[in-house]
Amino acid sequence: MNQKIQMLQAELRILEKKYQQLGKEVEISNDALRQRTLELERQKNIMKHQALHDVLTGLPNRTLLIERAQQSFQIARRENACCCLLMIDLNRFKEVNDTLGYYKGDLFLKEVAQRFRLQLRSSDTLARLGGDKFIVGLPYTNATQAKEVIKKLLRTLASPLTILNKQHAVQISASMGVAVFPEDADHVEDLIQCAEVAMYVAKKDKKTAVFYQSDMKRDSEARLSLVGDLKYAIEQGGLELYYQPQLLTKGDGLPSFEALVRWNHPTRGLVFPDMFIPMAEETGLINPMTWWILEEASAQCAAWREAGMQVCVSVNLSARNLKEESFVRRVRQCFERYQLPPEAIVLEITESMLMDDPQQAAEVLHSIDAMRVEVSIDDFGTGYSSLSYLKHLKVDELKIDRSFVMGMHNNENDIVIVRAIINLAHSLGLRVVAEGAEDQGDWDVLDNLNCDRVQGYFVSRPMPVQQATDWLKTWISDKIKP
Repeated sequence: MNQKIQMLQAELRILEKKYQQLGKEVEISNDALRQRTLELERQKNIMKHQALHDVLTGLPNRTLLIERAQQSFQIARRENACCCLLMIDLNRFKEVNDTLGYYKGDLFLKEVAQRFRLQLRSSDTLARLGGDKFIVGLPYTNATQAKEVIKKLLRTLASPLTILNKQHAVQISASMGVAVFPEDADHVEDLIQCAEVAMYVAKKDKKTAVFYQSDMKRDSEARLSLVGDLKYAIEQGGLELYYQPQLLTKGDGLPSFEALVRWNHPTRGLVFPDMFIPMAEETGLINPMTWWILEEASAQCAAWREAGMQVCVSVNLSARNLKEESFVRRVRQCFERYQLPPEAIVLEITESMLMDDPQQAAEVLHSIDAMRVEVSIDDFGTGYSSLSYLKHLKVDELKIDRSFVMGMHNNENDIVIVRAIINLAHSLGLRVVAEGAEDQGDWDVLDNLNCDRVQGYFVSRPMPVQQATDWLKTWISDKIKP
């Protein structure tokens, strides 16, 4: 009997040990489960944060902004209050990336975000939409209060931003667009669109901030449609080149031409260049447009030369073209394709383009000069600080802006300026073209000042190719008459 009791007690001790071991295993499993649950919760929070925040700056992203704005709008509806959305786009930020590199550009954006954040209330939402574009949600804020926020944000950009241990100080500005709830729109997405439209108006008009107006959206939609039409016109041959002659003031040399793009829209009629060229610049369409112009002008120049009329044609370039890595190679290929000598095409670059990035412009001009292709500085006299660079640049011609030439025979100040430009150019071995000559008086003054070539309505208006060809044949015929 005692032996059985002892055996039972031994079995009981074994069971107790197993139970204790099992308890420990359960406790370990529970700890592991708790740790796994905590880890999953942490991962969930991380994923949620990543889904709602910008990776670079840590600011809320568009999704979180919309979520918070919707909550603000609901409260504002009940309380009959206003809210505002403020869209911000940094001006010329691309130049920071191009000059300092993307790493420093990212540091720059972080610094801007920090400055903005310090100027806002805890109830405001500063979000980054990507690139250099930010948006601020301002709950319980009317238009007057929004103006004060704008002032604070602009003040914080007034002092240069220092990045990478203060090695680089960069001055930046911004364009801002404001939309007011519920006056401009009743839903968040619509209000964001309104703020963005106003911001682009501010950027186009070179203003710091613009409040949305209802007609802006109609203009924006019309402009968007026009951009699509322009892209189609470039790709499908909907553009046309006109040619305006440039006459020598002395001697019997052949006229040269400037190629000027024209767009006859199928439903809108003639769209003026001062409307669609800035649009092309803003959207990047200026690159394919310029290459189309160069190809078309080169083909026509080759056709004239093949017919025995050894004329030159000037083609306008964009600052964007100079930034293309393939620019010089494509120019060379165009000359080779149409078997043109280097002097057949003159590349016109505006003075402001040279000043946008003088070092890069100088490098490109050096490469063009190596091909013996001639370069003209267009709109000379309207830019700034170019005289210090002029002696270092590989250029062949200065083109005096029409603002100094039109009616110059009635304005002594214009005559003084034009004389100075002509003397400066000639002393540097450059030829001079004056555009904008309207009448005989302008021509006579330019002739007396020894301007090399004259362009303007007094000589001829821009003409389509067939009319320009007929004009050229008539000019040659008149010159060779006995």
